[in-house]
Amino acid sequence: MPPSPSWVAPRLAAYAKRTPRPVRFEEMLKFGERPSQSTLLQAAKFLADEISVRLAHRYAELETLPYGLKEMHAVHQVKSWYAESFKDLVEFYNVIDAHRRNPSLGCKFESEHGMQGMGSWFSKLIGGARGRKDEFDVLPPGLASTAALDMTRPSVMPAVNQVSAEADSLAYFGQCQSPHLVNAAPAYNKQFNTILKRIVDRHNPVVVIVGKGVRQLTQSHPYLPEHHPEVQSFLNRFHRNRVGVRILIGHHLALQRQHRFPHHIGIVCTRTSVVDVASEASVDAAEVCEQSYGVSPPVEIQIPEGGVPDFVYVPSHMHHIIFEICKNAMRAVVEKEETRVGRGEAKRQDLPPVVINVQVRGDDIVIRVSDKGVGIPVREVDRAFQYAYTTAKQAPIDPDFHGSEVDGAPMAGFGYGLPLSQLYARYFKGDLTLQSREGLGTDVFFTVKRDWVGDEPVLM
Repeated sequence: MPPSPSWVAPRLAAYAKRTPRPVRFEEMLKFGERPSQSTLLQAAKFLADEISVRLAHRYAELETLPYGLKEMHAVHQVKSWYAESFKDLVEFYNVIDAHRRNPSLGCKFESEHGMQGMGSWFSKLIGGARGRKDEFDVLPPGLASTAALDMTRPSVMPAVNQVSAEADSLAYFGQCQSPHLVNAAPAYNKQFNTILKRIVDRHNPVVVIVGKGVRQLTQSHPYLPEHHPEVQSFLNRFHRNRVGVRILIGHHLALQRQHRFPHHIGIVCTRTSVVDVASEASVDAAEVCEQSYGVSPPVEIQIPEGGVPDFVYVPSHMHHIIFEICKNAMRAVVEKEETRVGRGEAKRQDLPPVVINVQVRGDDIVIRVSDKGVGIPVREVDRAFQYAYTTAKQAPIDPDFHGSEVDGAPMAGFGYGLPLSQLYARYFKGDLTLQSREGLGTDVFFTVKRDWVGDEPVLM
């Protein structure tokens, strides 16, 4: 990856001083089943600025990690991804803002050059970083400089320490107020989608790579175990922020393809079926289990008489949680049988089923996943939701890993499945707990709140 332009570092520092603006789920639902190009463009402007702030906060935290963690290759790698994504978003925002204030510029994304067209125009827009120091200091943040609109004189990418009025007043949901921007909205929206997809692909390995860095740290600092409170606190903040950013990105991308999925507004399904999601997640977990062990236990789904009511939720996150729980349960069952018959000798007909029991309890739905596997020792149960804790043999991590925590990560031995699943559950006002008896099996309880929409902001 090429080095970032010189303006990126000071702009990251400036954005890290800004306070993230929360988005409520009720705002996300306002887009409805047929979002307009204008409302999508308004959201794109907001997200280009707001996600930049969140990336800057995490970049700043990575810069200040203790115990030499910030010097590790894995952390440098993640920081470079954050800086590159930050650059892409700020460039997009500045191009739109320049066009907002000067309609004669036109939409440069309407050309056939795509990102190359953007890069060329943006390079001209910001001149060449030849501005004076005093000019550099007073330029408004989050905006292209006014001087940059005059292509005849040099200017610089602004890097300042205060929030601009335009950026601060941006609304997430609403109609774009500039007619000339609305006319170009399809081109801008298409380009923003390209940027978001690139960010998703770039950041897919982040969970595994950060985990690799923490593992390396604890190997070089034996007195600082992975379950150290300071390490756990950092990982929880880091991953919680990542979940929020992925929700916003995923929702924006999904808004443009939701016509393919009934009852969807972006990533939100207004008629989520727990049974359907659980069935799909268990099938996916079985596939991963079979790839690792050559066999997987059967799955039974039990529901109450009268069924389970549909409700508003994010099916992809529910799928992730149930997938992780089932994956752990299946591993525990297979490994217990292998201790009896030998490695690779377990037969499906000899494996006790993993049972998914769904119950409605008032405003809650409780999804209980039970297995008769190896269980967790009593002394270890309290650590089950700590990052990097695992009852399996620690899995090696490919140094060139470019998948995600779901796609391509180890079947077990990584230790992020349960803590991340608990984080997801609590993000939506639910919870994830477990009970286990060594040698007898484990019960995991995934509690889903049906009335969580609108309670609190999605993001910190």
